[in-house]
Amino acid sequence: MKFVKIARRPAFYSRQLYAKSSDAALLPYSEQKDWYCSDFFGPVDTWETYLPEAGYDATDIINGVPELDAAWYRENEGAYLSEPMAVLAAQLKSLRPDILFLEAIESFTNVEIEVIRSWLPDLKLLAGMTGTDIRTNPALYAVDAVFTCMPQLVEELKNQGKPAYYLPHSFDPRVLKKIDVKREIDEDIVFLGNIIPGAHLHDYRREVLETIANFQPCTIYSDQNTIFLIELLAYSIRFSGWSAAKLMDKIGIPFDHLPGGRKLKAAAAKPDKPSFGFSSILAKLMAPSVYGLGMYQALRNSRLTVNVHAGLADNYAANMRLFESTGVGTCLVTDRKDNLRSLFEPDKEIVDFGSADEAAEKIEWLLDNPSMADEIAINGQKRTLSDHSFRNRVPILTQAFNELLAAA
Repeated sequence: MKFVKIARRPAFYSRQLYAKSSDAALLPYSEQKDWYCSDFFGPVDTWETYLPEAGYDATDIINGVPELDAAWYRENEGAYLSEPMAVLAAQLKSLRPDILFLEAIESFTNVEIEVIRSWLPDLKLLAGMTGTDIRTNPALYAVDAVFTCMPQLVEELKNQGKPAYYLPHSFDPRVLKKIDVKREIDEDIVFLGNIIPGAHLHDYRREVLETIANFQPCTIYSDQNTIFLIELLAYSIRFSGWSAAKLMDKIGIPFDHLPGGRKLKAAAAKPDKPSFGFSSILAKLMAPSVYGLGMYQALRNSRLTVNVHAGLADNYAANMRLFESTGVGTCLVTDRKDNLRSLFEPDKEIVDFGSADEAAEKIEWLLDNPSMADEIAINGQKRTLSDHSFRNRVPILTQAFNELLAAA
């Protein structure tokens, strides 16, 4: 059975990665792909690594990275570069998969999915994974089956008659061969992720982090500083326009008659101060986001890693940080969820909390008892490596594929 997975990565990440190596873009496609995947930003080449153990001929495609696309197209079509979808079309027509799997359904439009399907008339199954709430996204209904780490979405889709399967996130143990696993504690507490206002997003996350920060210093690796600067710049422009309008009106200059003056004056009439959804306490703790191996190393070098699910996760533990943190061997402190005990044993393999105050209290206790924090970290890592690796998820995929193909 021939399996192909399509993955996409943010353009900013690819630019940062290629900036680290001036020669990477010149490598042959297979070497360049290995180099790209070796940073382990997401499960890039995961299934072509582990699915062959179950008898599948598996290939992972990274679509939309200009350097990789150019290398593949140059070697296979004789041209230097083409559009990402044209490259993808050529790749898929060359591979002719029986099963096509989208790593993140939400990174494709429903139109793109239908176009992709049209390229492969012999395709038996087009499935995909999602880890977020895309119930209103037509792309969710353009695939034949949905795999998700969100149990509530599985039940909802099944009730609608849509094939859906629970596929928890997991950890790739190959990461441990790429980072420095010596236990050098650089920071007591770290958090990695964004803090976006909204009850369905990160309001509770913000509350937990602000409560912890009032008692213990911590580092927040986040893109929030970039968002802060963009908002601050936009506010400065609005404020400057408003100030200029006031000054010109005061000295009698016809501001409204200047090119664009009326529009600028109207837009800048009453500039609101920027609102970032968190206090100045957190702003002072921000550090630039880290990705790939840099993220894993930051997790490994921390005594404790705080995890707080987005509001859309509802009462279920689902996100990747559960397995990334425990996988590298740091002590995970995470919000309490109904299904958490099915993944880890609280207070033995991870530490859970039911409120911001409880999180702060448990963290204070763990820092006062570092040997216990280290013991929990070791237990959590053992659990992840034994039960939550990508190899553990292969049977879930293959059993689902067998059911879906039999039904088709």
